[in-house]
Amino acid sequence: MFRMLLRRILLVPLKLAFRPRVEGVHHIPKSGPFIIAANHLSFFDSIFIALLTPRPLYFIGKQGWLDAPGVKGRLQSLFFRSVGMISVDKT
Repeated sequence: MFRMLLRRILLVPLKLAFRPRVEGVHHIPKSGPFIIAANHLSFFDSIFIALLTPRPLYFIGKQGWLDAPGVKGRLQSLFFRSVGMISVDKT
């Protein structure tokens, strides 16, 4: 639910501000699993990919993003959990 709301809020401003060009969306299957391996240049690439992909995505991220201390850490953890991040311990 949160993902759909976030997508509706952010998709139009993203397209207006950055005018992203998407290639290869037709390769994403309509059902079943798939992997997008992005060699991204910034954190924002992950957001753009998630917003512009027609199906829901799950990201792999380091466990530290979910364990950060303080209010900022709790908000960060809430955000990453709500968008379906799968945590990985990098040790």
